[in-house]
Amino acid sequence: MIINLLYLAAIFTTFGNQSPPGDLRAFVLQQTRTFHQTQKWVFPGIGGADSAQVYSGQDGKIYRYTHYCVLINDTGRDGAESTIIFHNERQAGEDSVVLLKGDTSVFAFDYFGIWFLAVKGHDLFIDEGCCPGPRGLVIYDLANRDTVLSTDYYNDDLPMYIDRRSRLIFWNPTWTATRATCPDYDKIEKEGLTPIIVEKCSFDLSENSLKRLHEIRCVATQ
Repeated sequence: MIINLLYLAAIFTTFGNQSPPGDLRAFVLQQTRTFHQTQKWVFPGIGGADSAQVYSGQDGKIYRYTHYCVLINDTGRDGAESTIIFHNERQAGEDSVVLLKGDTSVFAFDYFGIWFLAVKGHDLFIDEGCCPGPRGLVIYDLANRDTVLSTDYYNDDLPMYIDRRSRLIFWNPTWTATRATCPDYDKIEKEGLTPIIVEKCSFDLSENSLKRLHEIRCVATQ
């Protein structure tokens, strides 16, 4: 996970602090010319995140938010997608996607096991991993170009969502379970799985502060 996050940070730095190379600009423009709107509003990835208009093309989709557009392009590799985030400069009442005017900032990442989850305001949510949970969770502040949270989360049967107080609610793996802490310990092991303890947490998106809520569960992982 550390290697992936370092790679991600490098990519964000490259395209966040200077004009993207011409080939990336051309790629985005070429990719989006054939996109057409397929869904009016969707909430990809996380409950309570911002809704998006969806445009589909031959090789991917654009999720169009108030401030940003997210272009997801199929790389043709199993377990990988290429994602490019750029500012949304649409005019009021405009139906088409407007791209890369002037010095528009472009962010991009293309790495095995990194997946787009959602956008909330200026926060980008990224899932990291290529196997069942627990998985990596990264929250990246697109406005300030900074990672505000990097942790692990469990989401197989415990929902992750953003509540009305703009807090991300998720379950964080804390320690390996024992028979004393996990009532289903033997049952889980007999099924060939590993019991772990997860703790319910909240991350305040306004203050970028993490809080543990002292509620734990024993869950099964591979």
